[in-house]
Amino acid sequence: MRASPENLWQIVHDPANMPARNEKCVECASTGIGEASRFNAVFEMSGKRSNAQREVVEYVLPKRIRYRYVDDSKTGSVEET
Repeated sequence: MRASPENLWQIVHDPANMPARNEKCVECASTGIGEASRFNAVFEMSGKRSNAQREVVEYVLPKRIRYRYVDDSKTGSVEET
């Protein structure tokens, strides 16, 4: 099924929707939406849960959003655009 860019934006720009679009995310709490917004996310992989700090590093309404995830061990990060 294809979604319009407007409908897709409504899903991806709000961190609270992350568990619905990422099966590894089990919780996501937001402190706001926009560039430099930060929030916590809990991921479950192979039966193990881990916490990650997630921040919005780029926010171009309504075209592009880029997130960065840093896990609690701070050994690396993942970016999602």
